[in-house]
This record gives sequence, structure tokens and C-alpha cells, in this order.
Amino acid sequence: PSSGAYVGLAAVYFMQRRYREAAATNEEALKISTGNSYTLLGNLGDCYRYVPELASKAPEIYRRAIAMTDRFIANNPKDARALGHRAMFYAKLGNIPQALSDMAAGRAADTKDVSVMYIWAVVQELAHHRDEALARLKEALQGGYSIESVRQDPDLSDLRRDPRFTGIIAPFLS
Repeated sequence: PSSGAYVGLAAVYFMQRRYREAAATNEEALKISTGNSYTLLGNLGDCYRYVPELASKAPEIYRRAIAMTDRFIANNPKDARALGHRAMFYAKLGNIPQALSDMAAGRAADTKDVSVMYIWAVVQELAHHRDEALARLKEALQGGYSIESVRQDPDLSDLRRDPRFTGIIAPFLS
């Protein structure tokens, strides 16, 4: 057993929408994790959100992820991915102004990172800015972001029902 192995298995469970198993597996990863991983905490929070009896635990996990990200950003203030992840955690807590501020800083720090582009799309969708979410999603896909990840992300389930989504992903389907 290793933290990395548990994280990988949890990701598989999450993509299979087996959120309860993903949560338990992420909890195991967290127990043996040697580092301070804000992404691991964020993943655990995401799992909790989709299990009704665990959903009430998600906000505290996101707050812990934000605190851990804050410590990372204090040493790496222009890390676009860290800023993007913190933006997503804030968005999932409903603090949209802070999420958009962090995302703007992340985008300013790195405009070419497709993961940051994708996070920006998710944050915009969580903020109910559909037009911006679709534009950022198209940008991420054009940069090479995984179409399968887009098709699986539960945070984009409403966006995928938008008729414009089909037009955006059509060029990337083989």
C-alpha cells in the first residue's frame, strides 16, 4: 500500500461514479500520505459531495484543502495550478468572488497550461457563467485536455446537457 496507489485507485472509482469507494480509498491515502497534498484533500471533498450521507463533511475538507493550498502559495505565489485548485475549492464552498479572483491570478500566471484552462471552465460552470465555461472548455480541449475527463466530470453534468456542448466537443471525438 502506498498513498499513490490509493490515489490512483480512488481516481478509477471516482470515474466509475463509485463515490463511496473513492472516498474510502482517498481516506486511506490521506492516512499514509507523507506530503501535504491539497489535491488529495480536494479529491476527498469531491467524493464526499456525491455521497449523500457524507456530503456534510465536504465543506470542512475543502477548508482544509484551502489552508494547505495557502501554505503552498505562500512559497509559490505564481503557481497557476495551486491558484486554480484553490479557486475550485472556493467555488465548491460557494465563495464565487474569491474563486474568480484566484482563477484570474492563476490564468495570469500561466495562460498555456491546459489543466489551468480546464479548472477555469469548471470554476465558471460552478459560478453559473455558462458562456464563459463553454469558452474555457473549448480552449482547454484545443490545448489537448482529455475529452474523456470532460465527459466524466460530475461538475460539468449540467453543462453537458447544453446543446452548445455537442458542438464544442465534436471536433475532438475520433
